[in-house]
Amino acid sequence: MIHLRYDEKVLVYRLGCMDGGDIGYHLLLQAWGKYYLWSAPDSSYRILNAIPFPDKLSVEEQACYALLMTQAMYRCGHKISSDSLINIAVQYYSSQGNADDKASALLYKGYILEDLGQDNEALYAYKQAEEAVKTVKDLRIHFLIYTALGNINGRYAHYEHSLSYYRKALDLNLSVPAWNAMGGEYIFAPLYLAQGTPRYNEEVKLVYDKFLGLVNRMDFTSQE
Repeated sequence: MIHLRYDEKVLVYRLGCMDGGDIGYHLLLQAWGKYYLWSAPDSSYRILNAIPFPDKLSVEEQACYALLMTQAMYRCGHKISSDSLINIAVQYYSSQGNADDKASALLYKGYILEDLGQDNEALYAYKQAEEAVKTVKDLRIHFLIYTALGNINGRYAHYEHSLSYYRKALDLNLSVPAWNAMGGEYIFAPLYLAQGTPRYNEEVKLVYDKFLGLVNRMDFTSQE
């Protein structure tokens, strides 16, 4: 049984009072997801789970629902055993909608495929997301795509590729204190000094480990 807080119940009531084909329903759903998803994914999941008959929504609304539900489930740590739901969003946003939703859908498809052990397919989805994100205004999406690419390259010991993506992520300046805590540009000094020496690969790995620790601590809850 799903237990909702008072504010969540109010929103569910408002949603329930709207006809499934009403454009207001879709806009309210999108607005709620955009406003709360980063800071309260658990609430996002409960509200989305309480929406009746999502399969009866319009094609556009189903795509929005599929993306938001996948994002909420993933950010809540729920196990997602298939990419079938996010594929609804990927298929729709590949030809319609905005770049933010297209890039996000491809990113979360990559997350799911990587969790399922399908790394080649995941990397392909991440690279598609990287292409789609070029015109995206929300820098948090850029950050997540770059770090996803950094992480998957790092797992295969492609540390230089990984570092290039982590640097792109941190150059977005979403967390200036975190960047300064790492020493800013000075973090790369050991790489410059060790270039062409036997210690270079070791220094690359050390810098990679520092970046990995930093990006895993980044928090967007205050960046609405």
